[in-house]
Formats: sequence, structure tokens, C-alpha cells
Amino acid sequence: MLALHPIAQNPRRQITTYSGARPTPHSTTTDLQEFSENIGTFSFKVDGTYPLGMSLAGHPLAAIGHLGTSTFAGSNRDALGFTYPNEAGVSLQAGIKRYGLPVSKLSLGAMRLWGDNVKGWSFLFGYES
Repeated sequence: MLALHPIAQNPRRQITTYSGARPTPHSTTTDLQEFSENIGTFSFKVDGTYPLGMSLAGHPLAAIGHLGTSTFAGSNRDALGFTYPNEAGVSLQAGIKRYGLPVSKLSLGAMRLWGDNVKGWSFLFGYES
């Protein structure tokens, strides 16, 4: 599993979410291809920022630790072959406030993904306004 996630890093952001979806096919050629399903997920994620006390080309640097887990909810929770992916990783953040842009910080990082029948990496690009 490989994923690219743009994330807005805001210290006040929500860290738990429940989301639901009902996927259905579009423009199928036969009735055999028709399906309808309900999917629910519960996620817990937390990010912690630690100033490194150094800068790169005048941009203050910080390390961001990422930790999270998700689980599928409902009777069909194992339909994809896994029920819970976990994630842990780190990003390097640089402050770019001095340029007067609408974005004051940029970060780049990676997270390791693991769980029952899940393993892989997630690459992160973050921003803060």
C-alpha cells in the first residue's frame, strides 16, 4: 500500500473521525456488475511538533511526529482483507513566514503503515497557514 496525503497541520485540528460511504458503480453494462455497499471507518490520529532549535537557510526547522490507527466498522468490516491499518512516522517542517505567502510552514515526511494484512508507506506533504 502506497499513499500520498496532503495534510494541513493545525494544532487545533480534529484528531478523531468517523466517516461513512456508500459506494455504487456508475454506468455498468450488465446487472451482474451492480452492487451497493456501506462502509464505516473510525480513525484516531495525533501529530506532535517539536522545534529543533536550528534553521536551514534562515528557515526555522521542527520535527513532527505522526501516530494513528483506523478501523472499519460494521458487519462487513473485513471485506477488504484487513480491518485496521496503523501508522507512525515523522516529518521535517520549515517555517517560510518571512516570504509573506498565505502558507507559513511546509513539511515533508513519511509514515510506516502496518496492520492485519497491511504494510506499506505513506508519504506526506503538509502546510500550515
